[in-house]
Amino acid sequence: MTDFATAEARIRQLHALYTDAVWRKDAAAFAQCFTPDAEWRVDGSVLRGRDEIVREFERTLAGVKRVLVGYRTPYLELTGAERASGRTYVTEHYAWTLGPPTTTIARYYEYYVDGGDPWCISWRLHELLYSGPGDLTGEFYEGVGLPR
Repeated sequence: MTDFATAEARIRQLHALYTDAVWRKDAAAFAQCFTPDAEWRVDGSVLRGRDEIVREFERTLAGVKRVLVGYRTPYLELTGAERASGRTYVTEHYAWTLGPPTTTIARYYEYYVDGGDPWCISWRLHELLYSGPGDLTGEFYEGVGLPR
């Protein structure tokens, strides 16, 4: 059984790897963040499997110069041997190829599994809370939370 401090450190490493992969637009490093059978629910879509998630990553990042992802401290719960769930607030700053820059604030609900160092995401729900300029004059959305 993994202790909480070790799990948290590995999940923070996962978030750092994710942030770096997105900034560099590195699909191979991005793929390492997910289990082969991972599921990601984002913008009304359900992406099933690492390959589909990576294809969407490449499609989305084709239209941006850079994206800077900022994870807040995750709220984590160990859910079994080498397993955890978490809720994390994430800010993303987009520099689009066409159009003005955009900032989003979202809450990620995630399930993690021990895939070594770091851990991997096996399930994720993206809940958009804000989209607009970085000065927060854009649109706020009411979060609905994790579906039951």
